Amino acid sequence: MFAGVVLWLATVEAIHCEFGQAVFSLLVAPGLVYLAVGKPLREYRRRVKAEQAALAARAEAGHRAFLAGDLSSALAPPPEAPKHRSHRTFAAV
Repeated sequence: MFAGVVLWLATVEAIHCEFGQAVFSLLVAPGLVYLAVGKPLREYRRRVKAEQAALAARAEAGHRAFLAGDLSSALAPPPEAPKHRSHRTFAAV
């Protein structure tokens, strides 16, 4: 949202022929876009990869136990599905 405001201000400054401020706003906008979109996406991907790695490690351990002759691991119930948490935060201004 802040990136949109900064882009709007850059447009207004360009219309008013304040090109120095418009350029500065256009240089600040990508950083705000990264903070608003890029960082949460990277954190989401990191969390999903960690969940997948944990599930793969558990499956591999179960396979090894089964091959070693332990049948209880093959008959164990499946792991619980990960609980999805909403990370959306809303603030009133």
